[in-house]
Amino acid sequence: MPTKQDAKLLALPAATPVAEHTRPGYDADGKPLRCMVTILPGDRHKILYEVDTD
Repeated sequence: MPTKQDAKLLALPAATPVAEHTRPGYDADGKPLRCMVTILPGDRHKILYEVDTD
């Protein structure tokens, strides 16, 4: 469930669940560079995530 701040920022109706997607990014040596966190309203999104492994 969303935090109060997330619910306000996303203008969510009461009791609307969210999805939280966390994705780290690494450099060529495997050293972590970033961590991206995305919060999505569960009633408005379908998540499709494709990653090229090459």
